[in-house]
Amino acid sequence: LDLATRYKRLGVNLSHNFSVSARRSIFDFDRQVNGSERNRKSNIRRGWKMSNSANRKIFDELKVNARYSYSADDFGKLIVDTGAQLLEVDNADHSIALGMTYSPSAVFTASVNTTYRLDRQWEHTYVNLREDRNLLRRNEHRNFGSTIRYNPSSVTSLSLNGSRSRQQSGT
Repeated sequence: LDLATRYKRLGVNLSHNFSVSARRSIFDFDRQVNGSERNRKSNIRRGWKMSNSANRKIFDELKVNARYSYSADDFGKLIVDTGAQLLEVDNADHSIALGMTYSPSAVFTASVNTTYRLDRQWEHTYVNLREDRNLLRRNEHRNFGSTIRYNPSSVTSLSLNGSRSRQQSGT
C-alpha cells in the first residue's frame, strides 16, 4: 500500500508519503519437519515508511525546504499454526533535512543544506517465553553541504561544491 498527497497552503508546498508492506513465506510442511518453533523456516517481513516535506519561497530570491522521513521494518519466524511471529531483527531509521537556496539573479545561485540521520537495528532473543531486545547497531550520520553556481552564459559556467560529513557507528 502506497499513499501520497501534495498540496499548497499559505505559500508552502507540502507533501506526505506513506507506505506499508508485508511479505510472508510459508513452507508447506514446516510444522511437521521442524517441530521446534525456533527451527521453523516460514518467515514474515513487515515494513512501513513515511516522509513529509515542506518547501516555501520566502522572497523571489530565497527558497527554504525541510523534510522528515521515518522507516521501520522487522523480520522474524512465522508460526503458521497460530499466526504469531518470533521477531529476529527490527530496524528504525530517522532522517531530517533542511536547506536554503538564494538566487539574487539568473546567473548566480548559492545554496546550503544539512542532513541528520539516525539508523538503529535491534535483535530479539527469547528465553523462557520472555523477549529481550538488544541494540545491534547504531549509525549516526551528519552532513552539511553548500554549492555556489555562476552561469554568465550558455557556454561558461562555474560551480563550487563543498560538504562535510560525519558518520558514527557502533552500539
